[in-house]
Amino acid sequence: MPINERRAALGLPTNAFVVGLFGRFTAWKGQHVALDAIARVPDAHFVLVGDALFDETDYAQSLRAQARALGIEERVHFAGFQHGAASWMNTMDVVEHASTQPDPLGLVIVESMAAGKPVIASNDGTAPGPKADVDVDVDVDVDVDLTLARHR
Repeated sequence: MPINERRAALGLPTNAFVVGLFGRFTAWKGQHVALDAIARVPDAHFVLVGDALFDETDYAQSLRAQARALGIEERVHFAGFQHGAASWMNTMDVVEHASTQPDPLGLVIVESMAAGKPVIASNDGTAPGPKADVDVDVDVDVDVDLTLARHR
């Protein structure tokens, strides 16, 4: 199925540049950093796949408030937890890994690579490992790299 049809089936815009971030909503995963970055990329849409666990609902609410305050709430999609995360990942133009602290596994990076998606990974939370013949940016300024990724 073409990407536009997959996006439409998930309720995502079909003709936009779409960035996805996958994972539990917690401050060290950097969703707030990613929202600041996406605000600087006009017309790009941002999909957050995941949600809060435990006592982190305040952080989840702060992300929604941040999107409103930045004036980008119409471009930010809160997808919640998804059992079929791979089907969501396959609709993205690029996947972002914005952790602000080291991620013990960094599975989203590996899953994105397996899906053939470019990855933007922060230097603070990137799990070190092989980056063979894939498109992974590490040790970067996320704001700048979202703009560059859009033009690849």
